[in-house]
Amino acid sequence: MILQETALNSLKGVYIDPKCQSAHDVISQDTVYTFMLEMIHLNYILEKPVIDDLCKLSSVEGGKFLKDFLSIIQKNIGAHVKYEPMYPNFPQQVMNASDVELVLNAILHYWSFGAWRPVYIKEKRVELDEKNPLEKLKLISLDDLREYFITLINSKTGIPVIYDEFIREGLNLGWFEDYKAKFPEIPFRVTSCKLAVECLKQGKSIDYFVKTTTDVLRIMAVYSGQPPELDKVVKFKSMRRKERRVLIQNLERVISVEDVKRHTSIWIRAFHCLHVGEYGGKVNEIASRFRNENNVATKNTALCKAIEASDIDTAVKILKNLPSMFARYLDKLLRDSQHDQETLLEFSNIAAGVESKILLQALGHFKGNNKVEQKTVFAKSKLILIEKKENQKVLANSVAVKVVDTIRKALVEKYKLLNHFNKDSKVYITKEAEGILLPMQLNTGSNSNKRSIARGSRLLPNEADLDKNIIRFFVYWVGRDIDLSGVFLAEDLETTSYINYTNLREGYAVHSGDITSAPNGASEFIDIDITKALADGFRYVEMSVRVFSGPNFVEHEECFAGYMMRQEAQAGEIFEPSTVRTKMDLVCETRDINPFMFDLVTKELIWLDIPSHPKVFGPNNVNVNINQIKETLKASLELPLLKVNMRELLDLHVEAGSATIVDDPKDANFVVGLGDGDLDLYDFATINSKWI
Repeated sequence: MILQETALNSLKGVYIDPKCQSAHDVISQDTVYTFMLEMIHLNYILEKPVIDDLCKLSSVEGGKFLKDFLSIIQKNIGAHVKYEPMYPNFPQQVMNASDVELVLNAILHYWSFGAWRPVYIKEKRVELDEKNPLEKLKLISLDDLREYFITLINSKTGIPVIYDEFIREGLNLGWFEDYKAKFPEIPFRVTSCKLAVECLKQGKSIDYFVKTTTDVLRIMAVYSGQPPELDKVVKFKSMRRKERRVLIQNLERVISVEDVKRHTSIWIRAFHCLHVGEYGGKVNEIASRFRNENNVATKNTALCKAIEASDIDTAVKILKNLPSMFARYLDKLLRDSQHDQETLLEFSNIAAGVESKILLQALGHFKGNNKVEQKTVFAKSKLILIEKKENQKVLANSVAVKVVDTIRKALVEKYKLLNHFNKDSKVYITKEAEGILLPMQLNTGSNSNKRSIARGSRLLPNEADLDKNIIRFFVYWVGRDIDLSGVFLAEDLETTSYINYTNLREGYAVHSGDITSAPNGASEFIDIDITKALADGFRYVEMSVRVFSGPNFVEHEECFAGYMMRQEAQAGEIFEPSTVRTKMDLVCETRDINPFMFDLVTKELIWLDIPSHPKVFGPNNVNVNINQIKETLKASLELPLLKVNMRELLDLHVEAGSATIVDDPKDANFVVGLGDGDLDLYDFATINSKWI
């Protein structure tokens, strides 16, 4: 199943296992035809090679294959469950109901602890008659999947956890040997450590994966079921003696006092878990130092002291031999330096030695110089706002412009070596590239979604949705009380309103009713009338999903959310698979999530996928947490000012190859598209592996 899922979600196609096919006893054409009609109902259409191969399915295996594949698609868009909101004739039923009816129903539902719900006759609805985009599915081979595995592993940034099972399958199929034949190492250390754990458990060598001290620590964390990012206290599992010996042998080869000091408290636990005293050697000596000395000096001690004392000349002398670290400290060095031009000159001399990923991060930082009041950091589970320190020197915009120019020149020189374009290349770049940020900081551990997009990215509506006026949010869960809310912001980002269980309707939006208990599953919906919301002065609307009572999302049996685009609110079923545009499985370790928001003027979807922690007092609803939500949304809207977008990256490659940008894809020999083209902007793995 995992190969079929990856083929569908990542390669936009169908993988058919040859074992399911037969040369003689094949499935009936009527069965294949019925399957094709079901696919069209779900907005998918099959290319001819796919149909031809489906007709070769055996009569024994074919039916099961088609049923399993259909279930994958249904689950992708949320069509695999039954939706029963509080008010079955939503939205008109809620808009027409009296205040007394709505309040009385809510009180009785709450008094019964969610067991009682009002009984209404479901009225016949007008048949849905709307255009929706069809997605073509191509035929995917096992070689295609192997190549995608290699591309995924070669990504320079984090890989979402939804790919973990595919990576394990690729490892079992021997695809990693093909990777090792092409590349000397895995560029992203967290990915490397995940693979190392699988090899360690299988008794295979992990020498290829261990390049630094921290690699061993990450391997131990992943082995223990903990996050590899080492951003919280790690509880290590007991390991077999053979496994400990393998880790110690690798650690002896790479251990560095500097690396140990970066995670001192975690390493002290790790040394204890590894029983380093049994082995002696360099590892045991360093472990003893960190147990017995309060502040172990390292080679970086002089650098830290110099930066703390604003001794920029000394710091620069040290950093000239550490290019990537120089780039990370560049902002502070320039702000504290009395001779910023000399400091910048020293950086320009070594800029070519800085990793391209770090250069791109620095490029985004300096292009946003003085454009926001506070820097925003989206940590794994919460939003961190970093205020400017009192009396902190402001970096002059003229200096920032020179830094940007220096970084761009360094990147262009690097990208000349990649040789994606040449002087004969005619490149068409879709307009969406301007709104999509580089996929370098994806939410890799919280939510499961077939789209992997960077936070703050903007997606234009497809042509079929341009005239649609209704955005319909939905959430489905099994368990206790989860609440769906819509938060509205005006242009000033201060004026707010919200639709939730405390306020079921306004002139521009309506909620389907609050359900507080769902042992067998429940759903809630919100309709937003774009025209009316704009008329009432609102520019943005954000979806908020919160656990009012009960465990974190990940502890629920099932929970997902998404949105639909509708022309007529009362037409079709409340949940219509063909109108679903995004569905996200909520599996984060928090009790609230901000999946996305809409710019109602442009109809752009603004991708958020931001889990956070609610306030510790009062009910966990948007009413209490509105200020926190506003901070999150403001910060998200500012991200394009501080990050590099895909158009900017592609312009660097065009300049590197002396290529020409054309305005019409028909005139191009290389097309950058959204969901299609020679480079697909949704294909984060290819972008991170080959273009960053």
